[in-house]
Amino acid sequence: MNKQVIRLLKKGSLLIAILLLLDQGIGSLIGYYFKRETLGDSFIVTYALTKASEDVIVLGSSRAAHHYVPDVITRQTDLTSFNVGRDGMNISYHYPILKGILAHHTPKVVIFDLNFNEFMLRKAQERTMISSLLPYIAENSSVKKIILEKDPIEYWKGRISLLYRYNSLPASIMQHNLGIGQKHDNGYEPLNGNKLKSISDTLENNSDYEENPELVKNFKDFVEILQRKNVKLFVIISPTARKNRYNSYATAEKILHKHGLKLYDYSEFSGSDRLALFYNGTHLNDTGARIFTETMVQDLKIN
Repeated sequence: MNKQVIRLLKKGSLLIAILLLLDQGIGSLIGYYFKRETLGDSFIVTYALTKASEDVIVLGSSRAAHHYVPDVITRQTDLTSFNVGRDGMNISYHYPILKGILAHHTPKVVIFDLNFNEFMLRKAQERTMISSLLPYIAENSSVKKIILEKDPIEYWKGRISLLYRYNSLPASIMQHNLGIGQKHDNGYEPLNGNKLKSISDTLENNSDYEENPELVKNFKDFVEILQRKNVKLFVIISPTARKNRYNSYATAEKILHKHGLKLYDYSEFSGSDRLALFYNGTHLNDTGARIFTETMVQDLKIN
């Protein structure tokens, strides 16, 4: 091997070493401020995986995040509560989050808001799920396992590069450290106002609906791990003005029935003025969420 090749290899090795040092240094700095967030989805996940100690934990997609008010649950039951719901996420996200919580805390009650499309796989949704969990890949075994199973390439990118774990987050991290962003109340994110001019329950003929066996298994494992831990589980379909003809209802009900559990359907929940309760076709506003949470707690005797 001639001197020129050796020199080139040395320079290449030096460049790689510098890049790795920069990655670790800048990545560690971003990670420091990431863990200091007190707003936004990342704070809620970080809190759930490391500090959550409440009696009642709420999990589910956007309809969980916007429909269940911890303060109302606590007032009605004297049980502390935290909402870990997150927009756009399905059971493949909620299951590792649940396992991460159970690794350090066993709640008395878990409320899971079931989406009509809970078991339908969407690649974009899966990519978002992996991206949102990458920051925890070295710290949480449940997160590590799910990302490795879903996408080994993303797993190794996240393991090798600290910067890659936070590659879509610097702007939101800066915002949240400055106190700018979506405010929440123990994880609950209120939606104010009403974008609907009228309300009529619609049944969408979603003929493309197809359940993914892996997601169904995630739900089955979700139920079983709570049964083993003797945690009371309430699986609920919360109010909506938009429904799908083909949905996750029957599959979820079958799994729950095997464990002596019920699926509670509040999709047609209405108050004195149903229109006034909704923010849009699929989400309650803050007024509706408070009325629904209070009714749900009383009906199901959560405490």
